[in-house]
Amino acid sequence: MEKIADYQLLLQLGEESLGRTYKAETPSRLGVAAQYLTIKIRKRLVNDEGFSKLCLHLATANSVQGPHVAQIYDVGQEGDYIYVASEFFDGGSLEKPALPLSRVDVLSAVSAAAQGAHELHEVGLTHCAITPGNIMVSEPAKVTDISFLNILSPGQILAGAQDTTPIEFQSPERIQGQPTSRSSDIWALGTTLHKVLTGHSIFPDLPDETLLSSVRHILNTKPIMSDALRNGERRIIERALDPDPSERFETAAQMSEAIAAEAKRQEEAGVE
Repeated sequence: MEKIADYQLLLQLGEESLGRTYKAETPSRLGVAAQYLTIKIRKRLVNDEGFSKLCLHLATANSVQGPHVAQIYDVGQEGDYIYVASEFFDGGSLEKPALPLSRVDVLSAVSAAAQGAHELHEVGLTHCAITPGNIMVSEPAKVTDISFLNILSPGQILAGAQDTTPIEFQSPERIQGQPTSRSSDIWALGTTLHKVLTGHSIFPDLPDETLLSSVRHILNTKPIMSDALRNGERRIIERALDPDPSERFETAAQMSEAIAAEAKRQEEAGVE
């Protein structure tokens, strides 16, 4: 694909079963100063009513009063596809940063992402797709790519896990079909923090034969903390992954503060 609507697609940034993500030139009609933007193109799985719901949901996300959520510029549909245009980040993501990041850089980025999740929570939204790939490296770092399937088909938890967000980043209660909440995003922040600090999943032996086998493993296995974690990091992650959602951080902002304090402690100690 080289073009959709009036967007000239320059570089493919990623691919999922439901669609692709590109770097694109910014059309002049948007009145946006940035030369480039990110455009996510997904298969059109809904009718006009569902598309209107998507637009309303993303408009609510765009109303966030805070610097930690990526700005959305445009939403549209063409043929069999829906597209969402948003900020482009030269620094890449925590999954694929453009330049090497220090440990303090990583902690600071996840702290900012937690604040972004809190900003969404305060307008009544949950992100539902927090992963290293959806935390963008900038100053400050921002969360992007609110889950499409959670907006369009909130009951399709397992389908969403298979098609968009890797199941290791989804809380046990969400996998069981319970409504998403602040605490489910806090779980995702904890699994993300563990992954970017250690390079390992909290479920290192997660089977990948079928989605059902992965679900059974997560629901019957305790998360395993890597020995590569510092003590302060371990305490934060363990709290975020408490099996009882009420025992996790009360808000993502509270988690953000705890991570920021750990980043400051490590910076003062000269940790690389």
